[in-house]
Amino acid sequence: MWLPLTSIPRGLVAPGSACLIAAVPIEWIATFPSPNPITNNLEGNITLATGRTWLRLILASRKRTLRETINRAAAGITYPTSITGNTVGASNLIHHQLYNYTRHRWVILYTEAGTNIVYVIGNPNAGAIINFDYNNQNATQSQISIQYTGTQRLPVYQGTYTLDNSVTITPGDQTIQVLFYYGTGNEPNNTDILLPQLAGRSILFVSRPVYGDLQPVTADPTGQNQIQWDAVNGTLRLPAEYPIQENEQFTILYR
Repeated sequence: MWLPLTSIPRGLVAPGSACLIAAVPIEWIATFPSPNPITNNLEGNITLATGRTWLRLILASRKRTLRETINRAAAGITYPTSITGNTVGASNLIHHQLYNYTRHRWVILYTEAGTNIVYVIGNPNAGAIINFDYNNQNATQSQISIQYTGTQRLPVYQGTYTLDNSVTITPGDQTIQVLFYYGTGNEPNNTDILLPQLAGRSILFVSRPVYGDLQPVTADPTGQNQIQWDAVNGTLRLPAEYPIQENEQFTILYR
């Protein structure tokens, strides 16, 4: 019996890398728009089968690199594309989930940090493939590679999509950004992260080492997987049972 397809916890991102990588297996896709013949943009929405949402994908190294090249041959021109990176740490769940990912072909949405362009890798007729290489010589993590070869350059996605944590993203008019916060151990109440520069912004999610992704809520947080966001004052608050640790890094995705 295979594990169900779910998101694997994400890790660090950096400029020149990816803000966000979302993916679905091609069998989840209900409709896939044709690119604009002039701009090569996907201007309509990719729709999924009922009950399906986009998974947040697995690459978590500081440089989750997207590379697109050109290959000229007698049969014509193709555009090989690859994404590379690593998982954060390892666990029995991640190990088996990665194996499950290799048994599907995928459509990937890659949001580039800095430009916020959302590239589409793969389509329902020729999905991208995912491979992993687990080697514990340096750390308990897997190297991930995603490969796809198309006959056209990567299209840019301008539709909307919903992640599996029920966050809807509109690439065309929303700027997704990343902020890192490093714990000092002296935060107010040992729980409050003061971010006045983000007042009025929307927090999509917060990643915390060990605990994974934290869901932003407006009420007092309950449990280790919630964090309160006060958009008026720009304050993130953790439950008192899970205080901020010195040098702990939080990855905050916002728009």
